[in-house]
Amino acid sequence: MQPTDLQGLSVELETVLGEIKSLQISQELSVQALLRTYKEHGAVMIEQMRGNLNFNIDDIDECGNSYVSTSGGHEQYLKEEMCRSVLLS
Repeated sequence: MQPTDLQGLSVELETVLGEIKSLQISQELSVQALLRTYKEHGAVMIEQMRGNLNFNIDDIDECGNSYVSTSGGHEQYLKEEMCRSVLLS
């Protein structure tokens, strides 16, 4: 090989190395963004589960009432079925 060939190869290798480092940085930033999104999604899911639990607990508390108010009157309501569906969900 001639010195000019070696210099050209050296420049080409430096260019490829720079591109590899740039891709590595980009990949690391993408992984960090993905981890942030994953943690945020986990927090949202926990809040939704808490809300569902609170809603179901409220439904269970209401199972002791045997009447439901409808348009000014009271009608007997099958609370056992409602409670069973809440407890099974």
